[in-house]
Amino acid sequence: VSVAGELRNALREVDPTMPLADVATIGQLMRESGAQRRFGALLVAGFAILALGASNSRVMRLVIFGVTATDPVTYVASAGVLLAAILLATVGPARRAARLPPAVVLAGE
Repeated sequence: VSVAGELRNALREVDPTMPLADVATIGQLMRESGAQRRFGALLVAGFAILALGASNSRVMRLVIFGVTATDPVTYVASAGVLLAAILLATVGPARRAARLPPAVVLAGE
């Protein structure tokens, strides 16, 4: 008998009306919680491989027409766009989290 089965049996003895759903081991919960991060990492890796593979192709030459490999304006503009995206993605959630009282945050965990 599995641990989940034993747990269900023990809870039925204590309170037969208590609902019990989504029983999982710590290992299963950890795998599920990391699944989204793994998917994101695989997605980034896939795009990185795509970008590296396309960097010497004719497609990239058509997309970045007129841009040289040592174009400083392109590097500065790219860094600026990345910085803006990072700030937009992090500042809003950080400000909302900073406004919450610590007791509310701890109670939610």
